[in-house]
Order: sequence, then structure tokens, then C-alpha cells
Amino acid sequence: MGRINENNTVADNATLFGIHRPPFEIAVKKGIASNMASYSSLNGVKMHANRAMITDYLKNTLKFQGFVISDWLGIDKITTPPRANYTYSIEASINAGIDMTLN
Repeated sequence: MGRINENNTVADNATLFGIHRPPFEIAVKKGIASNMASYSSLNGVKMHANRAMITDYLKNTLKFQGFVISDWLGIDKITTPPRANYTYSIEASINAGIDMTLN
């Protein structure tokens, strides 16, 4: 079976949260200490730069108190080609809510 890595999910909030909200809510309520951003994109926005999902939803709405970490070289992949504007990528990821990078 073929697998897809670094895909772009296109979904409205009702669909997205209907599928993915319950496990995140449970994990946060149980006190998970870290969460890793995905290489994937949501509606064209790379998850490593997605403030709406990392800060607004995970940290502010769910009240996640742990560390959000990048995936290996995930920040590099915010731009196409990777590292095309590394200063922008670092700024975008930190502003999105990434607490620690694995680059």
C-alpha cells in the first residue's frame, strides 16, 4: 500500500475538528508533555507555520501547557525549495508557537 508523506489536507473546520479534535482533547486532558508539528500542510499552510492550529487552538483553546517541537528539518520545509528563506522560516515557526526545533 502506498503512503503519503508531507501532504496537504484540504478541509473545513467542521470536518477537521470532527475527525481530529477528540484524540487531541483526550491527550491534553491526560497531561501530555510534548507535541510535534507535522510535515504536512492544512489548507496550504505548513503545520510548522500554522499559528491557528498551534497557538490559537492547541495552546489557547485546549490549554496545552507542554512543549511544541518541530519535526526533523520541518522548519526548513516551510519554504519551497527548503531553506529558500531560512530567516523567514525560523520567524514563522516561532510566531506560530513552536517552542523547540530539531534542526
